[in-house]
Amino acid sequence: MAPIEILSFDIEISDDFTLEEGQDLDEHAPFHTSVAATVIEGGEERLWFSKGEDGQPSLYASPKKMHELLEYLEEKQAEGIRVCAWNGLSFDLKWIGWLAGDLPLAARIAMKSYDPMFQFFKVAGFPVGLGVAAKGLKVTQEKLMDGADAPKEWRDGNYDRVKAYVLGDCTITNKVVRAIMKQKVVRWTSKRGRNSARPIRRLKTVEEVLREPMADQGWMDTPLLEGKFCDWALNVLGRKTLAHPRTFSTMPPSPDAQDIGASTLGPGQLIIEGKEYNCAVDLATDGADKTLVYRGTIHKDLTCTFTNEGAIEDLIRELKPDITAEEMKETDRLVLNGNQFELRREVEIDQDDLLF
Repeated sequence: MAPIEILSFDIEISDDFTLEEGQDLDEHAPFHTSVAATVIEGGEERLWFSKGEDGQPSLYASPKKMHELLEYLEEKQAEGIRVCAWNGLSFDLKWIGWLAGDLPLAARIAMKSYDPMFQFFKVAGFPVGLGVAAKGLKVTQEKLMDGADAPKEWRDGNYDRVKAYVLGDCTITNKVVRAIMKQKVVRWTSKRGRNSARPIRRLKTVEEVLREPMADQGWMDTPLLEGKFCDWALNVLGRKTLAHPRTFSTMPPSPDAQDIGASTLGPGQLIIEGKEYNCAVDLATDGADKTLVYRGTIHKDLTCTFTNEGAIEDLIRELKPDITAEEMKETDRLVLNGNQFELRREVEIDQDDLLF
C-alpha cells in the first residue's frame, strides 16, 4: 500500500508590529502575506510571492498570486493529497483567502485540510507551537528564525532568508505530521519542564475535528474558545459559529453528589433516536439513590447539567421551546466508557439542533 502523500503550506506576513504579552494577535489584523510556501513531502517545493517593476519581491503578494495558491491547494486536495498546516485553519487560510478576495474558497479548503494543532487543541484544551511539538516528537530539524522576525527581515530585503525559513517550516510540518501518523501522539515539554503527551489516534480533517467534543477547560481562568479558530470559515459557509457558547444550566447536582474519577471521563456518546452525538463528560453520583449526574458538552460549546431522571428534556426545551409534552418518545441512552445509562426525554429533536 502506497504511503499517504502529504503537502504542507505556510505563510509569512509583512506587517511589522510588536505583540505585547497577553495581547490578542487579531488586534493587529488584517495581515498581508509577503511569501507563502508549499512543500510536498519528498517532492515539489514552491514559493508564492509577487514581484515589483524592479524585479524584486513585493512587500505584499498580489491577490492574483494568492488566488493561484488557493487553486493549487484545492487541486492537490482533489488529487487525494493531505493538505496540512500548523494552525492553518485559524491563520494561514483566513488571510490567504482575505488577500485573494475569495474567503469562500479558502473556507472550503480549510474544511478539507488537516490542522494537527487544531486537532490537538480540541483534545488538550490549549494550543501548542510547531517547534515545541517537533522537539517532543524528536523531529531534529529546527526553525531557522523566530516567526516574529520574518516581517522585518522581508522589509529589510533579506528575501532569501525568509524564503528559506518558510520552506523550512513546511518541511518541519511534514515531518511532524508524519511523526504523529506513526506515533499516534503529540508530545511536548511544558514550560515547567514536564514531559506530556496527548493521543492522536488518527489525523482528521478540520471538518471531522469540528464534530469532536471539546476538551475540559474548566481549570483555565481564560480558556481559548474553539470559535477563535474556525468562526471565520463557518460564517463564510453560512454555518453556526462558536465564539459565543450557548450554556444551559438546568438541574444542579444533588448536594450529596461526589465526583468520581477524573474531572473528564469522556469521550461519550449521547444516543438520541439511534443517532450518536459526541460529548465530553464528567460525572458524580448521589450518595442516597445513586442518581447519575451528567455535566458536559453536547457537541461544540452547548453545555448542560442534568440527571438521568428527567434527563435531557430541559436542554431540548432550551433548543426547542415550542415542543409539547405529547411529543414524548422512547427511552434514550447515554453511553460512557462502555457503560449504558437510561435517559428519559420528552421531545423530538432534529440532528441539526445539536450538530454544527
